[in-house]
Amino acid sequence: LYESGLDGPGLVARFNQLGIRKDRTITADNARPEMIKSLKDAGYRVVACEKFAGSVLSGINDVRKYELCIATNSKNLVKEVHNYQKQQLSTGQWIEEPAKNQVDHGMDAIRYGQEYVNRPQFSVDTFRF
Repeated sequence: LYESGLDGPGLVARFNQLGIRKDRTITADNARPEMIKSLKDAGYRVVACEKFAGSVLSGINDVRKYELCIATNSKNLVKEVHNYQKQQLSTGQWIEEPAKNQVDHGMDAIRYGQEYVNRPQFSVDTFRF
């Protein structure tokens, strides 16, 4: 959901209005624990994204493995894709890291989704002896 101005209850109401399924895992920004709590309290399966040194660049490289299909009317996302790839330093040198303080919510969401796909899937069984 690419929409601004929603608080926790507003996000839950919007998800309900859109018919977002509660049985699918949602990876959310771990910087917004209050949103994660609101969604969990409403019955959505939400996990916080993992952030660590280098996680943004690692996630970008994972996303680059795929061909992204973006609707032509998604002007903000198209702009984000172009800005997300590299940053130019004051020396004129380009580095493989997105510029700081740019609007990149859509690309972050794609990266979080990719993080979930890359998570090892396992189950734990309990045995009694």
